[in-house]
Amino acid sequence: MSLFRQLLIANSRKKKRPYYCEVEYLEGTGTQYINTGMVSTEQSAVDVIFGLSDITQASSTNGAIFGGRNSQTNRTFTLFYIASTTPQYFRFDFNGQVNVGKGTEIAIDTTSKYEFKYENSKRTMSNITTNETVEAGLIPATTFTTTPIILFSVNTNGGGNPSNVFAGTYFKGRIYSYKYSDGVNSIDLIPVLDWDMTPCMYDKVSGEFFYNQGTGDDFLYGREIHQVEYLESTGTQYIDTGITQNSNIKAELSIYPTVINKFIFGSRISAGSDGFGIFMHSNNGGSWYPFFNAASTMIPGFVVNKKYDITFSKDGLFVNNQLLEGPYTSVFSGKLNIYLFGMNTNGTVDNRLYIGKIYSTKLYENDILVRNYIPAVDENGVGFMFDRVSHTIFNNAGTGVFNYPPIELEYLETSGGPCIDTGIKPTDEYGYHIRNTYRYKGGEQCAIGAMDAGNRFVGVYTGGIQISGGWGSFVGYLKSSYKFTDDTIWDVYCNYKNDRQIIVNDEFLKDLTDVHIDGTLTNTIYLFGRHYGNNVTKMYGRIYSTEITKGSDVVAHFIPVLKDGQLGMWDKINEVFYPNAGTGTFIGGKIVESEEE
Repeated sequence: MSLFRQLLIANSRKKKRPYYCEVEYLEGTGTQYINTGMVSTEQSAVDVIFGLSDITQASSTNGAIFGGRNSQTNRTFTLFYIASTTPQYFRFDFNGQVNVGKGTEIAIDTTSKYEFKYENSKRTMSNITTNETVEAGLIPATTFTTTPIILFSVNTNGGGNPSNVFAGTYFKGRIYSYKYSDGVNSIDLIPVLDWDMTPCMYDKVSGEFFYNQGTGDDFLYGREIHQVEYLESTGTQYIDTGITQNSNIKAELSIYPTVINKFIFGSRISAGSDGFGIFMHSNNGGSWYPFFNAASTMIPGFVVNKKYDITFSKDGLFVNNQLLEGPYTSVFSGKLNIYLFGMNTNGTVDNRLYIGKIYSTKLYENDILVRNYIPAVDENGVGFMFDRVSHTIFNNAGTGVFNYPPIELEYLETSGGPCIDTGIKPTDEYGYHIRNTYRYKGGEQCAIGAMDAGNRFVGVYTGGIQISGGWGSFVGYLKSSYKFTDDTIWDVYCNYKNDRQIIVNDEFLKDLTDVHIDGTLTNTIYLFGRHYGNNVTKMYGRIYSTEITKGSDVVAHFIPVLKDGQLGMWDKINEVFYPNAGTGTFIGGKIVESEEE
């Protein structure tokens, strides 16, 4: 099961906004469609990003990416994929006019991503994958449709009802985003999973969900997109942006480098010419070394382990809003793709790949935003950069995996195998606070604990019927009126901040004033188990959070997280990740959303 299948809905409700999980695309299989409710006008403008999953359809099943029309020949606003001709082509119908972008003009296949735009009488069809673009002017007509536009098919004088959707025009393919405006109304749809994990479109303008109005199964969908604070490279990862170098490119990055003598980003024909990018040089104790056509001068003042905001273009190199060098006057002849986390040298990645964090990246061409990267991870914990302009996932083109900050989860769950070794050997001044559940399995289970040969014990556990807390030689159970249930959250304090008490679910259990532990336990405290030499009393259930105290101080605060593709515990006090030290695998709970918007 996905690590991210459900998010913590309570936070979304508290913030009074819809919850959704953004996904890469929705895919229609031939029976689904979405009614946008928008009716075209003279001022209609549209921008849709899509891909084809079937280009072998017969003439009776040509696919409409979107469409609304009063009839097949009059008052129409539609984009078709025509499968039955050779070459195959896309066709945009505007009122009574038909425009054709033929296959000889733009590549048509199932591996490419396409973008269609229409605004101010201008039609543009692009193959985003191969960077091909075809443009054609249109003269607006004076009459327009009265039928709402639908996605994944065409609505022919039917108001979007399933029985009136034009037969044989369902689109077998993927839609990544859809924007429409007419000067009065607008819609900005992205593919998402809703509260119930149902694939649909979410309108960023109205905050409403748009669901399948067709028949059959739900839409298929792509990888989940969960934004994280940064991606961190270890020296083997890089990303090909697909944007070629030229003198009109501007790059904006927020970075935190940790190793010197590395390329942050760029491309170049050779070390001496046609370069666009920045190297972090060791000269002068650390220098910025920009490349704008030929290599430039070294600019002292660079240090590692510091966050920088960089802007680099023909206007110069700006670091933290301060101009360090420029403007530049060079003109490039080379046309190489710019790499992120590294340098493209004549088509080969330079081995001096960046080591550090990148928080965001924007690329502009002629002052138009062409890449807006956010760091993200998918449902399997794989890190990538997600471009909000083209709604495209850019994967690591190198080796290894990107690291990223811990993603807080509601809980970790075990079935008797995994455990966490905190590394802490307790003394009498230690204590803990833990929130956990148990699933009834009979026999002893321990959520937190350490025990040694002298039967000195710190922990909380169940004997299969009742819940207990222990300290030193004492083990005390809750009164029998407390019924053991699988879903009860036990909130246990034991000598928390050296208060010499055991409290379970707000009920006082034991005064520890006269109960003490001599010396230091020889075994470390485990979570999801009681550590007793080579024997570990495991648990079946969940841990939501754990604090360990020493005297009046909290010395460790463990929360469940996903970190760099692994489930484990993150110590918020010491900023250390603790992976599974047992057998089997953890199950992760829902993501705990940040309170920040």
